[in-house]
Amino acid sequence: MKRDDSAHLDIQTPFTAFPNVLLDQVMPTLKDTEWRLLCVIVRQTIGWRDEAGGRRQRDWISRSQLMRRTGRNSEALSRAVDRLVARRLIVVQDEAGRVLSTARQRQRLGSKLFYALHPDGWKWSDVERGCAKTEQAFEREGDGKANTTKENDKERWDWLEEAKKIFDLRPERVAVMELDDGSVVKQFGELYLRGYRQTLAKKPPRLVLTKADIEKLEKLINERGYDHMAGLLAQFWQVQWNWVKNRDYGLETFLHCVNLLSLGSTSSPRSGLEAH
Repeated sequence: MKRDDSAHLDIQTPFTAFPNVLLDQVMPTLKDTEWRLLCVIVRQTIGWRDEAGGRRQRDWISRSQLMRRTGRNSEALSRAVDRLVARRLIVVQDEAGRVLSTARQRQRLGSKLFYALHPDGWKWSDVERGCAKTEQAFEREGDGKANTTKENDKERWDWLEEAKKIFDLRPERVAVMELDDGSVVKQFGELYLRGYRQTLAKKPPRLVLTKADIEKLEKLINERGYDHMAGLLAQFWQVQWNWVKNRDYGLETFLHCVNLLSLGSTSSPRSGLEAH
């Protein structure tokens, strides 16, 4: 009698939600250790739901845990992390949520590294660019011409759109100048734009902040007072710290160094990691 294997499938077995685009497009472009590492990060982030039913955004994963779960040594994992960060597939943060974009920053921190899927990478444009060469290799036929039919393009974009809807991990961003006229955040945004033009003598960027940053700025203004925050902003335009210059004196950068400015510090911190 032929065995019915389907009868033995347990549909209650826990499973991990996994973006199709990573399996269909990204996996062929990664080395073995990179793929193993990415799988662990997916499992530990969007593979979990919090008490409210939302997907976990990031997770602290120790190096020993990564070694155990990937079967790879520490040196190989360090290289894999560097490549995944460079490909904008993952982001590494410290406990306070500050991004550790370089290998040196991650090495200096040592422990308590938090891993997440890269929020901008889930716009998929970077994923597609990173996978372009591999896609072309798979699409080429015997005559050496690329198979770039409309059907193939539509299928690829269907994958991306489906994944983007299901796993939209991008923090929602809000245009500051489109807030209500009575908003203290909008008023502060206008003050910031005037200071930007006067100090840097160039066209300011479009002001967009995450909802979390807008709530943070509103709380700071309400707790410390508008005039106090305006004074800190005036002080902000005078700092010559390289990490502030590299971020083009952005409003988000100002929020990260409010506490430092409140201390009246004029010495440059060793890195942006100390300025939160």
